[in-house]
Amino acid sequence: MEKKHKLTVVTYADQKLEPSNVLVESCNKLGLKLEVLIHSTWNANSLKIKVLYDFLQTKKTDQIILFVDAFDVLIQENEQTILKKFNSLNTDILFSGEANFSFYDSTLYKEYWRIYPRGETVFDYVNAGSCIGKVSDLRLMLNKMIKDYKIPIEREAELTKIKSDQHFFHRFYVDNFYKSENYLVAKIDRNQLILGCTGGRMTAKTFSEYSKVQSYYRFRIERQILKFLNLHRFQNEPKDYVVEDGAFIQKETQTKPSVVHLPGTWASFDEILDNLLSKNTQNRRKPWKQKLAVFISFISQVVSIIFSLFISLPSVKLQNKEKQRRASVIRDLKN
Repeated sequence: MEKKHKLTVVTYADQKLEPSNVLVESCNKLGLKLEVLIHSTWNANSLKIKVLYDFLQTKKTDQIILFVDAFDVLIQENEQTILKKFNSLNTDILFSGEANFSFYDSTLYKEYWRIYPRGETVFDYVNAGSCIGKVSDLRLMLNKMIKDYKIPIEREAELTKIKSDQHFFHRFYVDNFYKSENYLVAKIDRNQLILGCTGGRMTAKTFSEYSKVQSYYRFRIERQILKFLNLHRFQNEPKDYVVEDGAFIQKETQTKPSVVHLPGTWASFDEILDNLLSKNTQNRRKPWKQKLAVFISFISQVVSIIFSLFISLPSVKLQNKEKQRRASVIRDLKN
């Protein structure tokens, strides 16, 4: 008799995933139900919204969906553990959190940067690569996003002109946070209890961190220089993770995430995992390009320390004032 699953892992691809795919392997090992949503032309991440929207219309409303990326994710805990953790967080929807604010709508960037709710850890910002929630709640979220942000899911040619879906999820999270009457509880997994993510935390060389703001700008500076020089493939050291008894442990939050997501590393994902597992322990001679990337990483460290003396992230106090102001505006509109 086939086991009934309360949790379904969902991912996206342009073709069937190979059995050697890390996500497929980990789901098979843990007995997780995996569904791969195949779309033949996958030329923009914004297509995920349409594909997920269509998929959710076919599922029972009380089913729990964990959607993840296909090529840079592994899962290391079973259905029972994931559901137990999710239920303990008292949320309808849980997003993975990353340390980098990746927002692709330049016209709204400054506004959302200023009012973004921030927490105690470095993982302040939504990463759209993984999310968990009930089908009914995910439908509500997508319906709201499609309506409010005018996402053209029925016009694929127009939809694919929007290369990234990330800023839509940023907007939903922030807008939902500031509503006086939230119809959904949406949280970011800032402690990486379920959804581990290295966004904004990959580096060419690990150095000490002195503050949250210094860490943020260090990544941004290093990333921009390495991309300009076409060396960003060497920004491949996940400084937050260690392996203990075969499990990937998040050092920053001292947790064992159910999902480990290394965004942007799909070309070298297996290699990075092997290095973390100490399969490649031999001291290989670094090519000159990698040495240059390490030097740039050091320069970025120095510059970010100087930056952090003069620049700060928008404060919690400011956010509280902004929340009160928006609630007041909403009340005035109702009256």
